[in-house]
Amino acid sequence: MKTGEALGDRDILQDPRWQAVLIRNKTADGGFIYGVKTTGIYCSPSCPSRLPRPENIVFFRDAAAAELAGFRPYKRCRQGRPSLSAEQSAKIALACRSIERAEPAPTLRRLAQEAGISPYHFHRLFKSMTGLTPKTYAGARRRPVLRRSRCGAGYDADRLPGWGAGHGHCVCGWTLFVG
Repeated sequence: MKTGEALGDRDILQDPRWQAVLIRNKTADGGFIYGVKTTGIYCSPSCPSRLPRPENIVFFRDAAAAELAGFRPYKRCRQGRPSLSAEQSAKIALACRSIERAEPAPTLRRLAQEAGISPYHFHRLFKSMTGLTPKTYAGARRRPVLRRSRCGAGYDADRLPGWGAGHGHCVCGWTLFVG
């Protein structure tokens, strides 16, 4: 049996922590964690999960104590972990840095593997967060570098494939061209 501060049925109904769980009190978050013996998960008091039966509840000081007792965090409330959007943003930021540093641009499969998600999901996530596909982002990041490296070196950037802006001269700067 998993250990923690288990209370009798009568005691738990009177416990202020149980009352906080019943009303999903956000101010009680951080004060304690409750574990559910039948599922082996732990949650914060404000977790929107289905309420467990009182006899299946075990209270803990914190997430570390619950994990030590063999409980795992509930995936929905992401107890003790950053929010899903923050986690996804970090993965996409890491992928952007990888694209910027790599020569040639990394494949979609490699970027997805580094992020730990499928290529299909990575592509959708990248586009939803940046507004660009990984391939378009890579191309857009390379164009200013090429344009600046050719400026002043006697090259006409408009004559290079994909550079036909019709200006007849090289335009320097950090303008991001997406096309």
